[in-house]
Amino acid sequence: MRGDRLIALFLLGALAFSPPLLAIFAGGAAPLGIPALIFYLYMAWAALVGLLALLGRDRPHEE
Repeated sequence: MRGDRLIALFLLGALAFSPPLLAIFAGGAAPLGIPALIFYLYMAWAALVGLLALLGRDRPHEE
């Protein structure tokens, strides 16, 4: 079960950093004057790290 979640997280990361999705954020500005692409990259990276941390926590053995 845990391996399936890690594979799903990998696929989510691959989708989040795919060129077609990045092209959506290539123009414009986000809050605080940060370019939208840079803002998106950092937020997507932080979300993936947070999800990985949640998956990596020790839990009772799942059947």
